[in-house]
Amino acid sequence: MNHRKIFQSSPLTASSSTPAPEQPMPPPPPPPPPPPPPNFREETGHQTTFAPTTDPREPVPELIDTGGIELRIDVEFSWFQSDKLEEFKTTMSITCNEFCAAKGHCLTNPKITDADDVMVYKIRALSEVRRTVVSFYIKNPFARKQLTMTSKQLKRMIFRERLAIEEALGYRLDLGDLDHHVPTSDPTNSVPSRPALEWWAITLLVLGGASMPIIAFSIVVHDMRKKRAAVKTTFDYVEMQNDDDQTSLQESGRTRDDSTSAN
Repeated sequence: MNHRKIFQSSPLTASSSTPAPEQPMPPPPPPPPPPPPPNFREETGHQTTFAPTTDPREPVPELIDTGGIELRIDVEFSWFQSDKLEEFKTTMSITCNEFCAAKGHCLTNPKITDADDVMVYKIRALSEVRRTVVSFYIKNPFARKQLTMTSKQLKRMIFRERLAIEEALGYRLDLGDLDHHVPTSDPTNSVPSRPALEWWAITLLVLGGASMPIIAFSIVVHDMRKKRAAVKTTFDYVEMQNDDDQTSLQESGRTRDDSTSAN
């Protein structure tokens, strides 16, 4: 009887040993994060900072020393906002392309200098007069750490192309000739001033002013000599007339004497 029960229960044992269905494999773990950027550790405070990043439009100190200039413009500091700054940079880049087209004017002739290559690194106001000082240099558009022109070449460009720059900007540049004049009109309606006189023109004016007294003295002396000559000529003429009159009288007297003797 017991054997029968065991035999009957054996199918149940066989059915319970059926393998369970397979479960899906879990996804692989994500890759490890990349290593952190290099850091710099200070010896004193043991403070860790990330490596500094450089903005391509950030001025380079070495180029400021060799290519930077300070340019005074005849506008209020508060008026020279971001839009005016962009106009300034665009005008300087266009002038640079035209100026550098001549051989020897610049270190290179990039031909495609734009506003981003005009590096303005300082803008400040002058308290004594209505002026704004813009400090800038022009870099090579193909190399962030190279110049298109030196400070001397940039100053020469400003002096030679002054009228064109002033006309494009709508206000004047102070190149040392506006120190005693403070305009009161709106800078956008100001008329571009004439450039300063060249050295040769100043020399001619100085020599001309110095020679004026000499020329005037020479004219006076010449007039006096002419007057003396005229007086002398008149005196000689009067003497000749007197001599002629005396001769005529003497001849008349002789004629009378001859007539009397004949009678």
